[in-house]
Amino acid sequence: MGMGGAHIHCRTGMDIPYMSGEFLDLVSYAHEQLAQKGMLTWLGEGGYAGICDQVSLS
Repeated sequence: MGMGGAHIHCRTGMDIPYMSGEFLDLVSYAHEQLAQKGMLTWLGEGGYAGICDQVSLS
């Protein structure tokens, strides 16, 4: 079965401001690395989660 992907959850107290350019660059990098392995990237924010493949990261 293996691992199908990864969840990225935002928490208070992060060193990088949420939704800043640097934050989005890191999310994009993680998504690219996972996609190369055929894995999904999930963003978690409270009760909502979405697949990065369906969200524009540009």
